[in-house]
Amino acid sequence: MMLDSHIHLWDLTRRPIPWLDPVRQAAIDRSFLPEHYVAEADRAGVGAAFVVQALNVAEETEDCLAHAAAQPRLRGVVGWVDLRAPGWRDDLARLREGPGGTKLVGIRHQAQEEVDPAAWFAHPLVTAGVRGLGELGLPFDVMARVGQLAVVERLIAAAETTVCVLNHAGKPPISDGWGSRPMQAWRDALT
Repeated sequence: MMLDSHIHLWDLTRRPIPWLDPVRQAAIDRSFLPEHYVAEADRAGVGAAFVVQALNVAEETEDCLAHAAAQPRLRGVVGWVDLRAPGWRDDLARLREGPGGTKLVGIRHQAQEEVDPAAWFAHPLVTAGVRGLGELGLPFDVMARVGQLAVVERLIAAAETTVCVLNHAGKPPISDGWGSRPMQAWRDALT
């Protein structure tokens, strides 16, 4: 069975996605719900998927978990909790106890929505939170761009045994061209 490790579900009538550019990303500038996923997956021969958060809000994670509880082909959810909040472990426990909570398989933060993503990755509370996720047996999905990969490398080292998953291959600057200086910087950072 083919498994898609990273899909997003969203209902734009309920919750807008600020980073979604209706011009550059017109193909995905629409609501995408479990029934849409099933139809697309059937056409592509995909048997199941993992839903990954798109917003830094707990309500979106709750929605994704509820979708996963109702749709068996949604095998898990990489959700969100505020790792800088003193009560993040309680928030995580509440998500795990709610509908679909057994399908919470990891945590991610849309660092690109922060004013200074590198500073977010370097924050001591984030480091402690990512380390804490590992203690709880949960991986941390890293959403970073090439200029942030050095600080991400330090975060991963400080997180000790936490499994970290680099999303979107570190967002290579493809539009600059494969032979460009930015692409070489991405290759070097990824290496």
